[in-house]
Amino acid sequence: VTVSVLYWKMLNIRVKWGKEAFEVPVDLSAPGASLKASLEKLTGVPASRQKIMGVKGGSLRDDVLLSEVGLSESKPLMLIGTAETAPSKPTEVLQFAEDSTAQGHQETEVMSNGLVNLGNTCYFNSVLQVLRVVPELRKRLESSPAGLAKAMSALYKQLDSTRDKVSPTHAWAALMAQNPQFAQTTDRGFPMQHDAQEALSTVFSAVNELECEDPLFRGETVNGANQQEPFTMLRCMIAQDVQILEAGIERGLGTGAEGRKLSSLPQYLMVHMARFAWRQDTNENAKVLRPVSFPQVLDVFSLCTADLQRQLEPARTSLKQQRESEGRIKKVGAPDTDPESAPKRSPDPVSGWYELAGVVSHKSRTLDSGHYIAWAKKAGRWLVFDDDKVAQVSEEDVSRLRGVGEAHIALVLLYRCRDPITGRAAVVDERVALSGA
Repeated sequence: VTVSVLYWKMLNIRVKWGKEAFEVPVDLSAPGASLKASLEKLTGVPASRQKIMGVKGGSLRDDVLLSEVGLSESKPLMLIGTAETAPSKPTEVLQFAEDSTAQGHQETEVMSNGLVNLGNTCYFNSVLQVLRVVPELRKRLESSPAGLAKAMSALYKQLDSTRDKVSPTHAWAALMAQNPQFAQTTDRGFPMQHDAQEALSTVFSAVNELECEDPLFRGETVNGANQQEPFTMLRCMIAQDVQILEAGIERGLGTGAEGRKLSSLPQYLMVHMARFAWRQDTNENAKVLRPVSFPQVLDVFSLCTADLQRQLEPARTSLKQQRESEGRIKKVGAPDTDPESAPKRSPDPVSGWYELAGVVSHKSRTLDSGHYIAWAKKAGRWLVFDDDKVAQVSEEDVSRLRGVGEAHIALVLLYRCRDPITGRAAVVDERVALSGA
């Protein structure tokens, strides 16, 4: 009898940690701290720094009995944490950078690497990849001593140092610490699907603490009563009569006395496509599938206050004259020449023209399901980031994200006022893009 009781109390569970997996025998009558102690011996991750996902209640607490958290041999757990002790063997052979064949991709190289999906974390992967096209963000992330910003800084350095896919484990753990709603799990104990726009807002809440006098994402609007309001993301309202992005943004800013105008512009302009609306009949956030076209070069001049328009006018006139004198008039989306061959010069000023540089898209009819991927422009070419899979795509592929049937549809757009490598601004005049290579 004693043997049968002992057998009932023992269980072999599977625990995933990064790319590794362990089979761990556990005593169901023991507390959570005992499992953490076992994992510390296997992985070197201190028990105090472990976060174990896949149990009832979100993450495993030290004092809860293992018999009460829904452990099962068929349901793996996930360990999040960094080993304190170095591994007994080096994981890779030491190489000099010039001899390495596995070093990271260069800024001017048309290819990149992806991120591992930790289980319904595609929403966060897509946000990380889109923000990766903002090189100025790196220095601001590095200045943070801890938290989500610091974890993102470390992740970007890791991505830049290799051509292989990278696991965003620590950045995702920092996201959950910044906003606990992202720690919610399914009935099976895996991370729940979340809205990429909410994840982006959480990132901005961390990044905004680092914003200096020359903001990257923060602009301001003002209403008729001269009340200023900052923003990091404009909203494009999807309505029956909205067919283009500019009209949706104008609708989002409002009309009449409560309507707002742009009073200052950021270097990077984020736009949220408000595609989800609550349906009473199905009791869910359903997607509005109406097509809304967005341009490769966006002009927000008409959405600005009269004062801001007067400030922008000299720069806009100068840029157009400069491009015309250079004889570099090109169609929108025509490939740039090699950025490394471009002459070094002062960056073009903010002018109200913005070039599309990134998109987060979603495929599903509801907010709480489906799949997110990122689309980003690098070295004049478009890439698609489907978690750890990366491929080159065409500008037309990106334009199709306006909303066509059941395919991927754009939810977040990232526009930039100038190319971060060349410093050149995209310029639009009578539907012709004049952009320097």
